[in-house]
Amino acid sequence: MVRQKGRQEEATTLQPRKECLEMGADRKGSSAETMDSHEDSERLFSEGEDVLALMVFSIGGHFFACHSAHVRELLPAQPITSVPGAPDFFLGVIDVRGTIESVIDLHHLLRLEKLQAARSRQRIVVANHEGIVSGFLVDSVEDILNMSPEELREVMFTLNEQVSTLATGQIPYRNGYAILLDMGRVFSRVGNRSDPDRNG
Repeated sequence: MVRQKGRQEEATTLQPRKECLEMGADRKGSSAETMDSHEDSERLFSEGEDVLALMVFSIGGHFFACHSAHVRELLPAQPITSVPGAPDFFLGVIDVRGTIESVIDLHHLLRLEKLQAARSRQRIVVANHEGIVSGFLVDSVEDILNMSPEELREVMFTLNEQVSTLATGQIPYRNGYAILLDMGRVFSRVGNRSDPDRNG
C-alpha cells in the first residue's frame, strides 16, 4: 500500500520541504511551539557521524523516536479517504499537493492502546525509506534531539513483541526513555502485511 517512487521523481521528492515542518527542538533549544525558523528546521537534517538527529513523537501515551533523515515532512491531521478492502492498519490516502500518499495507523501496527488524542496535536509524518513513501499518523510530535551515538542504548524494556521486533534501541527522554524505531523494519512490516501472498 506504500508508494514506490520513480527514479527521476525520487531525486526531487526526497529533498526536505522545510516550509512544512512543525517540529520540536533540540535538547539545548526551544520548545516545539517556538521552533519555526529555517535555522531551527535545519536541525532536523543535521545528523552526522558524531550526532544523531532524532525526531521524538508519541503514540498511545508512549514516546518513540526515528532518525529524522527518514522524515520528509509533517502534516496536520486531516480527512483521510478510506480504501475498501485495505489491511486494518491502513487508514487510507490523503492528497499532498496533488500527490496521493497512503496513511498508516501506527497504533494498530504496534498493537498499542489507542488513547483519545487532541486532534490539534496529531500529525501525519510523511516518511521515506529507500524511495518508498508513506504517511504515519501519530498523536503528537514532541522534539528533535541532536544527541551523541553513545547515548543510544539497547532496548531494555519493550511494550510488546510487535514493538520489540521494530525497535533498534532506546534513548533517555524526559524522566524515562523513547524507543527508537527502525523505519526500514517498519516499512518492511507494512509491505509484508499488505501483500496477501506473504500472509498466506
